[in-house]
Amino acid sequence: MKKIMGNVGRIFLTFAVAISMFSGLKTYSQAAGTTNDTVVIDFSKNRTKQYSGIAVESATLDKAEFWNGLNDDQRDVVFLNSLVYYNRLFKVLNPDGSEAAFNGVKSSGNGSYEIDKNNNQYIKFTSSGSGAQSSLHADDNSSGVYEVELDYKKIAASTPAGKDHDADTKMPFYVLERYGVTSVKQKPDGTFAGSFKLRIVFGDAVVKVEAPAVGTEFEVDGLGFTVTSADEVEFTGAANRKVKKVEIPDEVEYQKTKFKVTSVGNKALCGYKKLKSVTVGKNVTRIGKAAFSKSRKLKSVKISSAALTEIGKKAFNKNSKNLTVKVPKAQFKAYKKLFKKEKLSSVKLKKMK
Repeated sequence: MKKIMGNVGRIFLTFAVAISMFSGLKTYSQAAGTTNDTVVIDFSKNRTKQYSGIAVESATLDKAEFWNGLNDDQRDVVFLNSLVYYNRLFKVLNPDGSEAAFNGVKSSGNGSYEIDKNNNQYIKFTSSGSGAQSSLHADDNSSGVYEVELDYKKIAASTPAGKDHDADTKMPFYVLERYGVTSVKQKPDGTFAGSFKLRIVFGDAVVKVEAPAVGTEFEVDGLGFTVTSADEVEFTGAANRKVKKVEIPDEVEYQKTKFKVTSVGNKALCGYKKLKSVTVGKNVTRIGKAAFSKSRKLKSVKISSAALTEIGKKAFNKNSKNLTVKVPKAQFKAYKKLFKKEKLSSVKLKKMK
């Protein structure tokens, strides 16, 4: 039995039939009087499992040190691939959704395993031709739990006929020790008594949300924003025009997309009669025209940003006579020039401590 997986990129796996190949494997403790009958392959926390190493063939799989060197994810990849390619428990689909044939080497190194069509449960795979690399990924649209009970008779029925039929049928049972399964015992004739459950946990489907389009307007915590790019928004104002204090955040999240707040819009807080203080976030590079104009009680503005490059005309106009704008110490001189350029020299600037 000296073959390497051939179909769909020759994913890999040829298992030796002798039980002796597993001598020296890691052992799994089992409480006295209890029986574990379930192989659990869990994609719920990490939807991708990978194997990367030497090309896998029968000579490799005869060595206990190979198995002892695999982590749980690698073991799961090896086991699932073998159930597909040797025991044909699941269909293999090409990238276009058509069923792949088991007829030798295919140029395609990717596709899907159809675990349960009725419940939309699929596992995508990619593989190198040599079997040195293989990756399994639970389809983003798949969810829930798949479970099937398997015994020697069922696996024998699904395994293709041929000279390797008996060896391939026995293969999954030799791997059960790696999962701590104790519900199956080998009989004197070499077959196996008992059954085990294969449980594949998909978890929740991955919900893909498209980022809001440029120009989209939205509100978060009473503050208005407009999307200006894939990851930036402009602050446009506060819903409550009687608000006394406004803190323009560094970033906001909308429809599961995070945006940096990079500008304060024209007239964003213009004419807010009771507004007394404003904090401008650290990502703001532009303050628009008349942004704080005619907010007559405004006397304290803190600009946290060290990247401000533009201030619009009359951004500060008809505010409190005691208005003080605090700016980062390192940017004090540059910001003083910027204010002067926009004829805002009358605005009192102060260095932040």
